[in-house]
Amino acid sequence: MLRLWDELLGHYCQRDITKHSDRLPAISGVACAFGGTRVFGEYFGGIWSAWALQLFLWYIDSEELLKLEPPSEDESPLAPSWSWASVRGAWSYRRFPVDACVATFKHCNMEFAGPSSLGAMKKGIITVEGLVAKATIQYDPLPLERQHDPDFTYAERLKAQKVELVKDGEKVEMCQDFVLDAVRSLVNSGAVVICLGLQVNKYSAVQADEQNQPSVMQGLVLRIVKINLALFSRIGVFQSPMAWFEPGEKADIAIC
Repeated sequence: MLRLWDELLGHYCQRDITKHSDRLPAISGVACAFGGTRVFGEYFGGIWSAWALQLFLWYIDSEELLKLEPPSEDESPLAPSWSWASVRGAWSYRRFPVDACVATFKHCNMEFAGPSSLGAMKKGIITVEGLVAKATIQYDPLPLERQHDPDFTYAERLKAQKVELVKDGEKVEMCQDFVLDAVRSLVNSGAVVICLGLQVNKYSAVQADEQNQPSVMQGLVLRIVKINLALFSRIGVFQSPMAWFEPGEKADIAIC
């Protein structure tokens, strides 16, 4: 059932929705059918509570350039940052494979735009208890002439921008949710971010066919939104060595 949900999302996210805010309402009928099975739990923002930790690990496959669009600067978000529905335009949905979860999905605080929890959202804050580590973002800003080239699409910019996370001199590649230097609330190279570990996987998503790869931690890359409230938003996903999370400090992280 989970594989079927992934396959449906893989096709659905590639559709060019005319009105971006319809992204969640337009799939509500499918979600209702899955909810009738009673094995997925509660549905919120395109995520099922019974599989929430795994479903949070979606990412944009930048190798397939579709009609990806930049985040809006003058409209409210389509969905919370942790939801795949927050991405605008037609894009290629992927998710890290399921293995051993090391975090706990604790609760969610949702406000929906209408009477149905299957439809559009006004806001949504989730709380996850997991292993945390600090890292530094590193990338080369795109040349100014490329930024203003009308033939250089937003999807191509995402593919061209290689972002790395650096901790204790070790680097890993990050899958970012948007072009980091192309939005109003940009994420500068050199910024410190939080890596929230959700699951341990024997094989990385890139080398899943190789039999002797060491275990890796997979999770969300977060930036702080409100310091006093300890509120974070998602900016991408990562795979890192397990050593990044030693000695294993856990914390409750609120994500909007």
